Amino acid sequence: MAFDYTKPRTTADRLIGKFGATMALRRPGVATGPGCNPTLGAPTFHTIVAVDLNEKRLDAKGTMVIATTRTLLVRTKEGVVPAKGDRVKVDGAAAFLSSGSKSDTTFGPGIEVVEVRPLAPGGANVLFEVDLAR
Repeated sequence: MAFDYTKPRTTADRLIGKFGATMALRRPGVATGPGCNPTLGAPTFHTIVAVDLNEKRLDAKGTMVIATTRTLLVRTKEGVVPAKGDRVKVDGAAAFLSSGSKSDTTFGPGIEVVEVRPLAPGGANVLFEVDLAR
């Protein structure tokens, strides 16, 4: 008998909603036309809720920061699956999402998604770990 991952997904969605923040995700427009001269469509903007983790890796003595990683834990409730190449607006996302005009100029540069790791035991997405560019 297969395990039902509905309850763990609901728990993850609830906890990320409680401790996370609303963010905006910009997905580039789809390229249409010939491969030698494609035309990019308009980007789409989505609401996501995520917990922002700023992790620092220290050296063996614990004195120097070797690398910092910015990872988001994104809940699945919104139905948006982040992808490589998307951009995320972390700060000021609520004002952007509530504004009537959503465009690249009002979105700003955002932070690029460099890797997406779904936590999907048994093929059921529970949450997404999203690494952002530094």
